[in-house]
Amino acid sequence: MAINVNTVYQRVLRIANKEQRGYITPNEFNQIALVAQMDIFEQYFHDLSKYSRMSSAQENYADPTYMIYEKLQPFEVSIDYQPTYQASNSFGAFLIPTDCYRLSNVYIRKTETGPTGAFNQLHKLIPCDRVSSRELNLIRNGHPLLQPHVNRPVYTRHGNEIYVYVQNEEGTTAAPNASYDASQFDNRTVSRTTDVNIDFYRKPATPIWGSLITNGVALYNVSNSTSFELHDSEFVNLINRILTLAGIMIKDPSLHNVMAQEEIKNIQQEKA
Repeated sequence: MAINVNTVYQRVLRIANKEQRGYITPNEFNQIALVAQMDIFEQYFHDLSKYSRMSSAQENYADPTYMIYEKLQPFEVSIDYQPTYQASNSFGAFLIPTDCYRLSNVYIRKTETGPTGAFNQLHKLIPCDRVSSRELNLIRNGHPLLQPHVNRPVYTRHGNEIYVYVQNEEGTTAAPNASYDASQFDNRTVSRTTDVNIDFYRKPATPIWGSLITNGVALYNVSNSTSFELHDSEFVNLINRILTLAGIMIKDPSLHNVMAQEEIKNIQQEKA
């Protein structure tokens, strides 16, 4: 799903110019469009946290949690770590992709050999619990039963890197790296290249109203434009957000106030 960037721009221009409130240039529109899209996108996660604590509707089409997941579905990404995602770090750092907006899950892949040998391998994803550096130190010095295990791995995040920890045979917590013996980790490897999986929500593409100058006039050019990646149902909300920001940019408080009131009305309808 996508919302055509030219449709939005032309609608914004018509509304903003209806009472001679001012012209929004393509460059101004592109700056505002990016902020408006990310504002709506970020709100999904706040709403998801709020609605998940409330009772859901019996029908999916009326369930706000289901609707948010539907809007987020195009941004869901699940990957196996490949060399392009690795940090050049012998301690075992996994580099988070640059388009990651929210990291949701980290797994290690546990491979078990079936009764017919290597040709009947079973792969199981084991979720990793996220811990802070302080919690990791407490775990390392804590009771042996609290130590990370191949069936209960943990990970820490430092900036754009994550570190996955399991317990080796000596009972000490270690991070996987590029060169170690497989038996060191309870006969299971946590490879830097194939055996770590992550789920995350990627960033939406930056909306761009591209143009081609003809006789001194900027005309819409689809070849160098990028549409909004938001759900179609966000069309009105998107225009309201852009107009609200445009009212600030062109220093028209009346436009800003009108669109802010419209947004408040929409929020109240959603909560009703």
